[in-house]
Amino acid sequence: MIRLLRRVIALFTYRRDEADLAREMSSRVEVLSTTTLAGVAPAIAGLIAGLPVAWLLAQMFPTLFFEVGPRDVASCVIGPAILLLVAIGAALVPARRATRIDPLVALRSE
Repeated sequence: MIRLLRRVIALFTYRRDEADLAREMSSRVEVLSTTTLAGVAPAIAGLIAGLPVAWLLAQMFPTLFFEVGPRDVASCVIGPAILLLVAIGAALVPARRATRIDPLVALRSE
């Protein structure tokens, strides 16, 4: 989880100038939603790609699970939900930080 947070912070630090220009032209809510979506998009893509693979592997190796069936709905829902919540939290931290930066100060620093 720490690596995910570090990766998202690095992504937003890299795109700081772009966020400043967008904030100059739009509202704070729009910048917050755009930057949060940019941080959550890799997690959603990973879930879309990983859930079918995990389901197939669970069908192939059902004996590897201890007291959990390969089609256990609770495990298949809770795990991805926690991952998505962590990704949203990790994306909100730098997104809120990006909305607090004064655009003029950021543009002058270039």
